[in-house]
Amino acid sequence: MTISVKRPGPWLIAVLAASLAACASGDTNRPIGPTQLVNVTLQPARVSPHAQGALLLSAATGCYVEFVGKGPGDLVYQFRLGPTQRVPGLPQCLASLRIQPGVTAVEPAQ
Repeated sequence: MTISVKRPGPWLIAVLAASLAACASGDTNRPIGPTQLVNVTLQPARVSPHAQGALLLSAATGCYVEFVGKGPGDLVYQFRLGPTQRVPGLPQCLASLRIQPGVTAVEPAQ
């Protein structure tokens, strides 16, 4: 007796991966404390200066990162940064954001 088992198609694997990613990133999308507006100097080729770039930075840092808009200088953009369940302190979020590839400077917005 032979038992035949079909492998899942690539579309099923993609759907499952997207579902797991959405569940895993759910906590990083909500701040658990006060947030801070920061000016971030970016290399746009590495980090997009819009909501998708904020999502990338949020996933990489484990912190709440929200794109706000253009900052006061060339290649400077404003993001709102806050602690989450994964990273409960704003100082850790700032330190993690500063070392991300494509981020060349992080300063508090005035």
